[in-house]
Amino acid sequence: MRSRMIACIVLLWAAFCASLGMSSQDRVSSLVETKTGWRFEDDIEVFDGSVAPAPAPEMPKNFIWLLNSDFELIIVPTSNTVLASVTDTTLIPNWLPGGNGVQILQSSTYQMSSFSPSVFAIHLNNPAANSTQGSISTQNLTANPHPATLYTVQYDCARHPDGPLNLLPTLKISSMTGLTLNYYTLRMAKYNDTDTRKRITWTRQSFLFMGTGAQTSIKFESMSELYGPIIDNVVLLKGVHILHSDSAPTLGSTLPLWQRMCSIFTVVALMLTAHQKPYSS
Repeated sequence: MRSRMIACIVLLWAAFCASLGMSSQDRVSSLVETKTGWRFEDDIEVFDGSVAPAPAPEMPKNFIWLLNSDFELIIVPTSNTVLASVTDTTLIPNWLPGGNGVQILQSSTYQMSSFSPSVFAIHLNNPAANSTQGSISTQNLTANPHPATLYTVQYDCARHPDGPLNLLPTLKISSMTGLTLNYYTLRMAKYNDTDTRKRITWTRQSFLFMGTGAQTSIKFESMSELYGPIIDNVVLLKGVHILHSDSAPTLGSTLPLWQRMCSIFTVVALMLTAHQKPYSS
C-alpha cells in the first residue's frame, strides 16, 4: 500500500513538471520586459548596431490603423491646458469628448509617456466642473470588427499628479455600438507618491474585446472624481496581445487548480503513509 502511494506521488509530480515546462514555454517566454512594460517578443525590434534617426515605435504585425491614435493631430495654443467639451467635436480629430469633457495636456507642463515622442495626452476629467467625470470615444472604426474575433486595445495610462494620494484613479475601457455597451473592463492607474507634473509614472495596459460585426467605437471613461486617469498612444490590434505592465507574469496564476494543489496532496499522502500501521498476516 505504501509503495503504491509513493508511486502515485511520483506520477503526480512528473505530470506537474511536464505541464510546468509547457506552460512556461507557451505563456511566459513570449513576454519580455521593456522600458514601457511587458511586451510580446515578436513585437520588439532588435538593434543591429547601425545608427539612424529614432523611428516611430514599431507596431505589431496585426496593427489596425486608427486615425490620431496618439492625439498628435490636435492643434491648440502652445503650453495651455485646454478643455474639450461635448460640443468640441473637432478639437481632437477622430475622437469625441463626452461626460463633463476632458483636458488636453501638453508636454511643456506634463511628462509624456516614453512609448512614443509625444506632445499631447488626454486627462479624462474636468476638475473645474461640479461633476468632473469625462470620456473620449473614437469615431466608428474604419472597418467593422469581424464577429467572434478577438481584438486588443493597448494604451498608455497614468494618474494625474495633482490629485490627492488617497485617490485611486479608475479607468473604464469599452467597445460600443452606438449607445450599446458590448464589452468593457476597469483598470487602475498606477503611480508613485513622488509623482509630479514633470515626473509621472506611466504604464502600458490593454483591453480585450470580441467583434460583433457591427459598427464599433472604443471608449475611455474616467470613473474618478476631480482628477483621474491620463491616456495616450492608443493601439488597436487583431488577436490577443494582452500586456502585463503591472508586474512580471507569474506562472502560478496560469496553472490549473490541481497543479497548484500538488504539493498539498504530497504532504497529506506522506502523513497518511507515516501513520499507517504495518500490515501483518
